[in-house]
Formats: sequence, structure tokens, C-alpha cells
Amino acid sequence: MLPDGISLGRLQGPLSSLASISPHFTGAVRISEPEGTGFVLVLAGKPYAAAFESSSKGLLLSGDEAYTYLLDRPSLDYELIAYTTGESEAAREASREAGCLISEDGAKPSSRIGSVETSCLDQIARQPGVV
Repeated sequence: MLPDGISLGRLQGPLSSLASISPHFTGAVRISEPEGTGFVLVLAGKPYAAAFESSSKGLLLSGDEAYTYLLDRPSLDYELIAYTTGESEAAREASREAGCLISEDGAKPSSRIGSVETSCLDQIARQPGVV
């Protein structure tokens, strides 16, 4: 489904750390773990497609749902695969056909996370005995 590209190496850590490691990365982040496999496609540092499948949990996620799931994981084993312009176009088309594209809101987890944290803090502040 996805182009082969050129492997830049393997990493371990949260997906969110990729932005600081390689802020202008273009290619695929291939995730391979004992519990499942997946990918996030990135163009100039911005994710645009994602998918994850876990045979042990019976999960098959794509698009925003897969991206959110992968971002929430504290650590992943992944490989960075660099793409040429042609490979990026082929990957985008394959992802579109498979329904793996991420919405604009899905690619901006920090704004979603911030609003969730604020609402959680508001709930905590309303608890009896909280000052």
C-alpha cells in the first residue's frame, strides 16, 4: 500500500517527540510493536494520515481515531521512512482511498488536549473540599 522510501533509522518514544526530533520530516512513521502495526504519514512536519491494527485487541483504526490512539501511547517503536515528492503523492492517494486521512483538527492534538485538561481541571475544582 505505501511506498518503500528510504529508512532513516528506528526510534523509541512517544510519537509527539517526532516534532522536536525532525520538525520538517516528510515520509512515513512505521510503527511495529508486538501488539500491532501502523503508520503515520507526514508532509513537512505535519501529519496527514494514520492507521493502526492490533490483532491481539481486534482493533482496526484509521484517520483521526488512529492518530489520537497513537499519540496517547506513552512509547512506541517506530521507523522513520523518508519519501520523495513522488512517493509522498502516491502515499497520500493510497491513504485517501483507504480512508486514513486525518482531518485538520485531528492533526492538532495540542489544542484538543488543552481543552480536555481545562474541563478536567474545572471538574476537579468543583469537588467539595477543593480550594
